[in-house]
Amino acid sequence: MRAWTASHVAQPDAPLVAHELFVGCLAARPDSIEMILSTAGDRIRITARGPEPLTALCSHGPGLAIVRGFSSARGLADDGKALWAEMHASPARKGPA
Repeated sequence: MRAWTASHVAQPDAPLVAHELFVGCLAARPDSIEMILSTAGDRIRITARGPEPLTALCSHGPGLAIVRGFSSARGLADDGKALWAEMHASPARKGPA
């Protein structure tokens, strides 16, 4: 997952976020997971979608802290079947410059 994401977007934190979204969906034990990378300007949206609604553990598991730390927005799709995160192409660095 990480290598695939890195080959499609140059944002250095995107592979880790994609991996955590994938693992979040994997916890529901689906037959397949669809990964979607979309861009608009300097924004990148990563979506992991399964065929069935996700459980609370999937959408609020330990990987959420990683996704929250590296994304500017995140959520669960309205149908409950997908996790998504949005980030900027150039990561904002925290702390002194």
